[in-house]
Amino acid sequence: MTHADRELDKMLRSPEPELPDSGFTETVLRRLPTKRWARTPMRRWTLASAAALGSLSTYLLADPIEHALSTYAAFPAPVLTIATLALLVSLPLAWILYTE
Repeated sequence: MTHADRELDKMLRSPEPELPDSGFTETVLRRLPTKRWARTPMRRWTLASAAALGSLSTYLLADPIEHALSTYAAFPAPVLTIATLALLVSLPLAWILYTE
């Protein structure tokens, strides 16, 4: 390690001096809205509903989708069915996670 490298390492590792802000940071942090926890149960019910809807759609649509895909696809029907149903279930879940 050269002298310049040691000096650079020393400068990068030294703590930065605090900037005086006359209490501005504390004032801004106090004015921020508090986190709302009232929507948490609604999010849980939404996620549970999405899981139930995904399970129900899998139960009801698995055979018709597999039959329709097997007539047009070169891949095995169960692989395409699983991929299609995973997409149908994961899209609402991704939307829920994205909106939070």
